[in-house]
Amino acid sequence: MTLLAAQHIPCVLVDRDIPGLRVNGVVSDNFQGSKDVTKALIDKGHQRILVMAGIACTSIHRRLQGHVEALQEAGIASDPDLIIKADDLLLPVRHPRHAQEPERIRKRIEQAGDFTACYALNPTLLQAAIQILAPEGREAGTPIAIATYDQAVRETVRVSNSATVVKQPSYRMGWEAARLLIETLNHPALPVTQMILQPEIIEESL
Repeated sequence: MTLLAAQHIPCVLVDRDIPGLRVNGVVSDNFQGSKDVTKALIDKGHQRILVMAGIACTSIHRRLQGHVEALQEAGIASDPDLIIKADDLLLPVRHPRHAQEPERIRKRIEQAGDFTACYALNPTLLQAAIQILAPEGREAGTPIAIATYDQAVRETVRVSNSATVVKQPSYRMGWEAARLLIETLNHPALPVTQMILQPEIIEESL
């Protein structure tokens, strides 16, 4: 990205930004979306929420920030044992034969203690969590409330019959990114535009 900027090549970042680099970008409001979905879980009575976070990036960082702020506003202390950071690239959905990362996550989940909800910051993380909480062919002993981004994976039915989902405006993000790129190509002197679009919180029945 720094090379593109140095060469003045028009570009638009989608669903990401790079701290310190001013280029056109279109993102979903990851902070507010995560805060709202956590508040939805809290409103249902959940106070101990297991969070599955992925590889460090701006979107994951802001989703964690939103989650923690929702807890604080509700007077709930954030328990670091309930925040499990995983390497998305080493999960079975990407590397079926890789077992070390799932085993590490399983141990972390055991150490986290009791929880009544699981909030995965993306569907890949949700799939990994469910494979650990309720392996194929076996349902979880106690129903667990599920929250995630974009969509609930099919394995979710092993632990819950519904999921609270942050639906990002993916189509509009792509449309706005294309529009920004075309405008920049036609008018190179236009100032940098960084758009933040609002996601929607929905309840998905499974």
